[in-house]
Amino acid sequence: MPIITVSLDEEMLALLHRLRDELGLKGRSDTVRTALRSLSAEHDEMDAGEGLTEGVLIVIHREAVSAELDRARHLHHDVVKTQLHNHLQGGRCLQIFIISGDADNIHGLLHSIRRLGGVDYTRFIPSNRP
Repeated sequence: MPIITVSLDEEMLALLHRLRDELGLKGRSDTVRTALRSLSAEHDEMDAGEGLTEGVLIVIHREAVSAELDRARHLHHDVVKTQLHNHLQGGRCLQIFIISGDADNIHGLLHSIRRLGGVDYTRFIPSNRP
C-alpha cells in the first residue's frame, strides 16, 4: 500500500483523533480511509441524478463568504426555488435551499458552493433518495 504525506493544522489533527476514537478505528490511516469512502459515497449520490432532480441543499458557511455564495446561487438561479438563511453563533450562517431542475445544473451549483473557501458543510438530499 502506498504511503502519502498529508499536512493538517492542529484543528484538523484534533478532529482526526476525535473521529478515530469515537468511531473505534485502529489508527489515523483507517480514519482517513473511512473519511474518503464516506466522501466518495456522498459524491456518488450527488452525481447519480439525471434529468429532473429535486431535493434540499443544506449549507453551513462563514458569514464572510455570504457574497460569494450569493453569486454562486445567482449563477444557478434556475434551480433554486426557495432559500432560507439563518445566522448561527460564531459568525456562521445556515442556508437551506429547495432545489428543482436539471441534474447537470444542480451539480454545477453544488460544485460552485463546495469550491468556496469558507464553506464548512454541504449536503444535498435528493427527494428520490432510496
